[in-house]
Amino acid sequence: MTPDRPLYRRLHSCAALLAAALLGNLATCAEQVALPAATPAPAAPPTAASTLAEPVAMIDGKPLTLRDVEDALLKKEGVEQVEELMHDQLGRVDWAKLSDDSVVVQVAGWRLTRGLLAVQLLRDGSAKVREELINIRLVENALVKEGVVIDAKAIDGEVTRMAKRLQESLKTRGQPQVDFPTFIQQTQKMSLAQFTSEPGFRMLTGLHLLVASRAHAEVEDDGLKAWFAEHIERYREPEAVDLSSLWIPYAPKDKDGKAIPAEVEHKRLMEVMVQLHGTMTAGRLTFEQVWNTFGKGYDPNGVDGHLGFVPRSGDRGELGARVVEPAAMSVAWAINPPYPQMLAPIAGATGVEILIVHGRRAAKEPVFADLKERILQDLVDAQIEPRTSRLLGDLRRASTIDYKSLPALVNQRLAETGVPAAAGK
Repeated sequence: MTPDRPLYRRLHSCAALLAAALLGNLATCAEQVALPAATPAPAAPPTAASTLAEPVAMIDGKPLTLRDVEDALLKKEGVEQVEELMHDQLGRVDWAKLSDDSVVVQVAGWRLTRGLLAVQLLRDGSAKVREELINIRLVENALVKEGVVIDAKAIDGEVTRMAKRLQESLKTRGQPQVDFPTFIQQTQKMSLAQFTSEPGFRMLTGLHLLVASRAHAEVEDDGLKAWFAEHIERYREPEAVDLSSLWIPYAPKDKDGKAIPAEVEHKRLMEVMVQLHGTMTAGRLTFEQVWNTFGKGYDPNGVDGHLGFVPRSGDRGELGARVVEPAAMSVAWAINPPYPQMLAPIAGATGVEILIVHGRRAAKEPVFADLKERILQDLVDAQIEPRTSRLLGDLRRASTIDYKSLPALVNQRLAETGVPAAAGK
């Protein structure tokens, strides 16, 4: 489900690259950096044989020992456990504070030091990382020069932009929706907080701030008005009804995995929803309490079940959000003031829902002057990649970059650590 790889996916910090290389190919890395020359780990003290030799079962008079069970577990699940533990620990490493002799990993009789790991990575990928770090420095310098600050608002805006692009990409590919924090955890092997602290992410955020600043100066009203006219539908506010919804889908199978006849399940779920409706109208539980207990897992968008204004189509305008069914929308639009009103359960094609109608709004035509900032932001977002590439190119042309001989320095570093240079490098 990996989407197209835009610039931010290619901008990793050195720490992330080192950790990825270590975790993804530890055995190969250790083999290539001549582990026999690494410092041997001290021998572990002998394990108390008494407990491990105890049988956990006797099969035809022969023991199955606790050690047998341990070894099987380690062979089956040990590698995965070690990778998870190592990843958690390596994510906290401040690589800049480690010396060449600092031990990064110690496994079963050998040690991998920071120096040995670093030179292996230098041999394979130093040119690409140099360019990434140069770009980061250029952006940092430009931010300081223009007085632009990467604050929490800017970070949140960048996360929102990335999440939107992810959902659009998944939708285009016909793939299941996944929330952005989960996507980052699965693809980058780090939390969203860690990801937004990465130099690459901060560089991209800074670039986009600079792009927005430049767009404010460059884009004139005529250009904005042309964009506005071309995309006016996104700015129109259709008539809509303000809804909260407790929706529960029909279950196709029972707890034993057997198919449930549709008419049986429809009747069962309606009876459940009628009981929940009665509980709320009697004041024993609030709508919010019932939604958080029974409905949140099925339709998590919104807060406490509040969907906001929903047009007649039932499309809530959020990628991945459930479309409110026609049967429910038809009933909701028939409700007149006073508001709010809680409606009786409504059966639809996919489930049953209980609505609260909070009010209505009339359709509204957009006014350019009221939306000017939003229009500019939308224009910049739609053109973000070419504008970002152009700005980065401008920063490089306006700066003095004195390239040194990277291959010579890498070979010198390899020689210092006793690791042979790869052929052709």
